[in-house]
Amino acid sequence: MSSEFKEKYKEFLGPTSTQVLYVTEEIKCKYHPFTNLSEILDHYYPLEITANDGFINGVEKKCTVEELSLE
Repeated sequence: MSSEFKEKYKEFLGPTSTQVLYVTEEIKCKYHPFTNLSEILDHYYPLEITANDGFINGVEKKCTVEELSLE
C-alpha cells in the first residue's frame, strides 16, 4: 500500500491485529520460532504470544514456548 493511500484511508484501515507478548528478561537469545522482532529479542524473550486477528472477530492464536534448549 502506498503511503498516500494509507494517509487517505487511515481511519478505515486502523490496526488489523494485536499481539500481547508475555516475556522474560532472563533468557537472551536472538532466535524465536514465531517472531523476529529485534527490538524485542534484544531485551526480552517471548514465552507466550497471543495474537488477535482484526478481520475475523473471535480468532485468537496463542504460541507458548514449552521447552528451550540452547546447545
